[in-house]
Amino acid sequence: MFAAGALIMITILCMAHLYLKSTTLRSFATAIATVVAAIAALGYYEVAADMLISKARGGQWMQPVIFAGIFLTVLVVTKTLADFLLPRSVEFGQLSAHIAGIVCGIIAGVVITGVLFIALALSPLADRWPYARFEKDNINLAGANKPLLNPDGIVAGVFSWISKGSMSSEKSFSVYHADFIDQLHLNRHKASDGVYMITAADSIVVPKKDGVRIVDIDQRSYTIVRMGIKEGEIDRGGAMDKDGDVSFTFSQVRILCKKKDLAADSTGNARPIYPEAQIVDNEFIPARLSRTVSVSRGAFESVSGYGRVAWIDLAFSVPSDMRPILLEFKQNAVAQLPKAVVGTAEIDVFTDTEDQGYEEDEYYEEQEGRGRGRRSR
Repeated sequence: MFAAGALIMITILCMAHLYLKSTTLRSFATAIATVVAAIAALGYYEVAADMLISKARGGQWMQPVIFAGIFLTVLVVTKTLADFLLPRSVEFGQLSAHIAGIVCGIIAGVVITGVLFIALALSPLADRWPYARFEKDNINLAGANKPLLNPDGIVAGVFSWISKGSMSSEKSFSVYHADFIDQLHLNRHKASDGVYMITAADSIVVPKKDGVRIVDIDQRSYTIVRMGIKEGEIDRGGAMDKDGDVSFTFSQVRILCKKKDLAADSTGNARPIYPEAQIVDNEFIPARLSRTVSVSRGAFESVSGYGRVAWIDLAFSVPSDMRPILLEFKQNAVAQLPKAVVGTAEIDVFTDTEDQGYEEDEYYEEQEGRGRGRRSR
């Protein structure tokens, strides 16, 4: 209800302002300014926020504040500059001005509403603000709720499309933040229950040896990722909240996968996959995305090269034509994933890759061969 009302109200206000007070050129300039401001906010909020989060400033509110601040600053500067540069003597008639005011007002209204919804989704608020995208205790990724006209999805989608084009960087937004709006809402799913939405940018590690394994469990293939969570407060590179606790939901952990022939390139598109189970004492425990996991202080151990780390083994169902490239934890921690090897679910008895001589590509070739054999019979 709030989402639909906000969209309608903001759009009407933008249309009324441009219809009554703006010329054709200035209406177009306003619409362009909102788009440019949204692009700038999505492109730079994370870098700026991480710099301050690492210094223990702002906490969970830093990302939405920085995001909104960049948007408003760029919008005001761009609009002011456009008003200064555009000639006042050029007119296209009242009808043209009114049509431009309506069209550009709709564009500006949708963009501003989308930015507002993203800022609220970045905030540690109850998940009904600006709208409940998923059910509280029964997350269905395929059944995400979307607001009227999907303004936040439009804004994120346009920026993702831009990040794949000529303006793309080595860390494409469409890869690192695939399904961005879902990611935001899943990350803050239990924020109102005290589960932190952020962590230090380098608070997770994945062992280079045996960090990613492919195993068969109950005749299904799973990719097991060993995630190490660092001890310490956020400003010291760890994942502990202000009370010294570490908790997360399975909806805050995901791997990003790409087609095998494109896995070496971090541009383009990626597919996010969320954990289906946790491996505890060699036992396969199904994972509900809404479940909260608390890491006890006794779970941390000193590991050479990593400091004090708590290990979490998570099982993902990865399609055979894809390869996991990144592990993401909460809103702002990312770790590179090594190439998967084939082994058992128990890491302590998992042998060296060179000894077993059996890696991911060979595994899937064998699986495909078995499939062809069954079909021929």
